[in-house]
Amino acid sequence: MVSFSADSIVMGTTNFQNISDVLKLQPSVVVKDYGGIGGMKTISVRSFGSQHTQISIDGIPQANAQTGAIDLGVFPLNTTKELNLSIIDNADMLLPARSVAAASLLNIQGADIVANSDYAAAFCEYGEFGTIRPYVSINKHISSDDALFVSASLDRTEGDYTFELKNADTTTSHKRQNGDARQVRLQADYQHIGNVGVKSKIYYYDANRGLPRATTYYNLISHERLTDRNLIAQTSVNKHIGVFALSAFARYNYSLEEYKNPDALGSSLAEAKYAQNEVFVGFAAMVSPINSLIVSAAADIANSRLRSEQVEGSPMRNHLNAALRAKYIYNNLLATASLIATAYHDKNAETRHRLNAAASLAYAPFEWLNIHTAYKKSERLPSFNDLYYSGVGSRSLSPEQATQFDVGMQISTRTKLVTTSFSADYYHNNITDKIVAIPTKNIFVWSMMNVGKVEIDGVDMSLDANCHISNDINIRASANSSYQHSIDVTNRSSNTYGHQIAYIPRIAYGGMLLASIRWFSATYALQRQGKRYVLNQNTTENRLEGFTDQSVSVMYANGCKSIKYQIALTCRNVADAQYEVVKNFPMPGRSFAASVKITYK
Repeated sequence: MVSFSADSIVMGTTNFQNISDVLKLQPSVVVKDYGGIGGMKTISVRSFGSQHTQISIDGIPQANAQTGAIDLGVFPLNTTKELNLSIIDNADMLLPARSVAAASLLNIQGADIVANSDYAAAFCEYGEFGTIRPYVSINKHISSDDALFVSASLDRTEGDYTFELKNADTTTSHKRQNGDARQVRLQADYQHIGNVGVKSKIYYYDANRGLPRATTYYNLISHERLTDRNLIAQTSVNKHIGVFALSAFARYNYSLEEYKNPDALGSSLAEAKYAQNEVFVGFAAMVSPINSLIVSAAADIANSRLRSEQVEGSPMRNHLNAALRAKYIYNNLLATASLIATAYHDKNAETRHRLNAAASLAYAPFEWLNIHTAYKKSERLPSFNDLYYSGVGSRSLSPEQATQFDVGMQISTRTKLVTTSFSADYYHNNITDKIVAIPTKNIFVWSMMNVGKVEIDGVDMSLDANCHISNDINIRASANSSYQHSIDVTNRSSNTYGHQIAYIPRIAYGGMLLASIRWFSATYALQRQGKRYVLNQNTTENRLEGFTDQSVSVMYANGCKSIKYQIALTCRNVADAQYEVVKNFPMPGRSFAASVKITYK
């Protein structure tokens, strides 16, 4: 079991505009970023595709049956208290079965609103490229056990940043075209504590953005537009009765995606709509028959539907997960074991099912040392696009199969002034039946097939140190590095055999330094990714050079009576590095922003 987390102190720095910015600083996490505030952002954990990472909000799994990948840009950073990334297993024994089944789990955790005092907050950031980000929120107690939280935010940018294009020995400067974006987020939360705990959320996301053209052949003009509307309504109920604990949860999700391309009038590519609905319900139960043993069971079912002219047959899927887990604790030994059953049935297709398992062992021979190992088999289901996209999808696809093995250690020390933690992990992963697109009749007619195999060996290292000099002076530093040897082992006669898989850097590292002295604080963050390849064939033509991204912010925070305020200045991409995370989608250069936050209690 391996986990990384980012708390409200880290996320409160103004270096970060969205959740993906925080995740970039975690070892073996690769964020595919298509540029700017409005660009889609997905994550790859330990060289697995983004479909292998389950995204949860307040513990309830989210989904996108159409593509299998969730855009992290949809979710707000300013209402997030903590991010927890668990790989292989999670210590929470009341997890939904879908979360237990995933190779890794990212939980986006909101604040405990009952524990918070009543307050109203307003925030606004103004920056270059026509960027403005206002946000307001109110937290109000109805009673000592009940509270409401509401928030609204707007992210808007013109996205017209300058970038450089290189062609042989010639470098020219251009401005990004059609990169504007407008994103609105509305949220309402209710929480009740007592004999029965209840936590409910309604979240609405509305975005309209331009889709900049890939910077190929200097053809930069684009009029393509994408509109996204996403509604999430979810609730969870928790009850503890002696040695028993019960949890029930439900979620409804509706999303509508509309694509328009005025330049393709008269073509089937001029307009496309994708409407998704998913209903998800489940429960988890836990019992501790003796002090050293905890046993839990969980089951959930989801019904997903997609309507689109581009996807054949209006797909519908029923997806069932069930998990039986045990945790045993004896002195300094912790052992867990899980059995996970999955089954899914698509309309007009046969039911498929599989049984997977996971186990972990941790031992602390000394107070300062923890040694752990873990093993898990998991799968990711083919998406509706994989199966049914017109002319490309293949209805015979099986789920991708994943195997993970991890061994590592953690060293923690504490003195009166300094707390430190160092961890190191070696992991070996395999993917079989990987879903890939290959040509069929000719190079212009492609189909999805289960032919891919990937072998992954990697090392993660991270260091976190906190120096609390006095009540007014605190310094916190973190650093991480990762090595990922992720190679294609599908076919020995292939020209990609033994090559690093696309977009996974062999070496990456990063870190953060936070220093606060009474009312003033400063933050510095760095992320470095080595060279990558845009295709599985590692040729010079396919190579994407490495990059270093740095950001700095300074903040002044003070207050009087019931009003507190923060004033911050931020510089992102300090060195004005010209780089691409995804080929032909340049990232913004150096930019400055100023923000003000006022809180009334």
